[in-house]
Amino acid sequence: MPTGLAINTTYYAIRVSNSTIKVATTLANAVAGTAINYTDAGTGTHSLIPVRMKTIVQFDTDQNDIS
Repeated sequence: MPTGLAINTTYYAIRVSNSTIKVATTLANAVAGTAINYTDAGTGTHSLIPVRMKTIVQFDTDQNDIS
């Protein structure tokens, strides 16, 4: 695995181009453009399993507001 990534963990994609993504640890980090920095690509073959999310219309990080 690349340094900073773990197997069986959900990561969120940040689109860089049609053929390139960066990954973030949380949806909030992905929305903010905060990617995981890694310097070692690791070895072997790595796979991504895409999961389609609904379009985010509003993103609210205040989890205390339940109104």
